[in-house]
Parts: sequence; structure tokens; C-alpha cells
Amino acid sequence: MTGVRPSGRCFVVGGHSRSVGKTALVVALVRAVGPRPVATVKVSAHRHGGGHFAIEEDATPTLATSTGRCLAAGAARAFLCRCPDGHLHEVAALVRLLSSGGYDVVVESNRMAPLVAADLTMFVASSETPDWKISSELCLARADALVLAPGSFVSPRVRQTVEMHRSGLVPVLRFDATWSIPGLSRWIDFKTPVGGRVSVPRQMPMPPHP
Repeated sequence: MTGVRPSGRCFVVGGHSRSVGKTALVVALVRAVGPRPVATVKVSAHRHGGGHFAIEEDATPTLATSTGRCLAAGAARAFLCRCPDGHLHEVAALVRLLSSGGYDVVVESNRMAPLVAADLTMFVASSETPDWKISSELCLARADALVLAPGSFVSPRVRQTVEMHRSGLVPVLRFDATWSIPGLSRWIDFKTPVGGRVSVPRQMPMPPHP
């Protein structure tokens, strides 16, 4: 069928600090995209994994973990990658494998922004959180949209970075008080049309587990 993309889309979600709403945006994207199944890939700094590289797939929907929240929201697969910088290309290979297998893939990581061909890169910011990760600018420089935490505004640092690296206006989306983004599904469909909107075969081959 003409107009149907043979592989899934890729979305990158970054943010300037912990607890600004990155996973909330991933969950919102899981609910908003389709019709393909969604796989999520969260990349954690190596300090959380003792310096060892590991890719772990979660299978338990729960609100107690970030991967579990994605599964509870409807993700077909959810991965946590404990990843020193030297192994980021292996995670990029996983993202490509999932996408070529027909999944829409949502990657939560600043560091992955330069390494994957994202259809949309979205950067979450909170004016209430002053901390900035070193990796933030890698993602913010590529941002196709800013997403503000509830009650936040575009800070001077965010504005200056965007103006330095991006030409033209960058859309600003806002979480409401319930950490939802009204109209997100329509906006995603407009920005990254799938074409054809065909259903995924029930027996679609699953990418192998790393």
C-alpha cells in the first residue's frame, strides 16, 4: 500500500534535570502515538548501574518504576539501558532494530539525541528546577518542541540555547496540572504522519531480546 511507512517512528525525550517530567512525557507519548505498537527505551547514566553496561527488558506493568509506568500506559515493550558513554551506539542499534521491526520507539535520554534519527525530539523543562545536566544542551540544541512542566515558563537559559542552535520558532507544549498535554495525539499525527494508517499484523515478528 502506497504511503505507508515500512518502519516505526522514533521520538527522543530529554530534559535538563531529574524529576522535571521526562518519564511523564514518555508515558504521554505512549498513549498518543499509533497505530503501531510502542517500545520505550530509557537510558540511565552509568552511575546508577555501577559502571556496567546492561540492557534490561521489563515485563511488569506497575506505577512503581519508570519502565512499569510505560507498560501500564500501553507500551508493548519497555527497556532500561544502564549505559556508560562508550556503549551508547549499542543502544542506538537496539532503537534501530525495534523501529525496523515495526515499533514506534520512544527514547528517554539526552545523550542519545545525536545518535538516532529522530522524527521528533522533545525537551522537558521546569523553571522550578535550577539544576542542569551536562548532557542537556545535546538534546535541547536538537529540540523540535519544548514541553513545560505544570506552571513553568521558558527560562532565559532555555531561550538562549534554542536561539543559538535553532532557526525559527520552536513549538511550546505545556503539561496541565494532571501531567497531561491536551491535543498531543493530534499534534503528533500532524508532525509525524504515518501514512496509510494500517493496523499492525497480529503475528508481527518480535525483535529478539538483547
